[in-house]
Amino acid sequence: MSNSKLPERPSLEHLKKLAKNRLQEMRRTDPDAKLAAALLHVARELGYLSWRALKAEIDGQRARTIGNPVMRFLAVANVDRSIAFTATRWDSS
Repeated sequence: MSNSKLPERPSLEHLKKLAKNRLQEMRRTDPDAKLAAALLHVARELGYLSWRALKAEIDGQRARTIGNPVMRFLAVANVDRSIAFTATRWDSS
């Protein structure tokens, strides 16, 4: 995104913390404010239409800096939900 205000090495963890702080500020005027609204606010401040678009850009930047194709995939894949990476116990009874 050309009008992005992202730093050279953005951190999703930092941006999530920023959104949580923003949520506390938002709840002072609107006690029903949700985290999704705070995430959206942070994304728009940085020039993105949504948190998902912001996250995709950061994940893409990180993947482009990784040389190994497998590690590049793992950097952007949601392996926590992948059956190949979940610890399952097969009951043979």
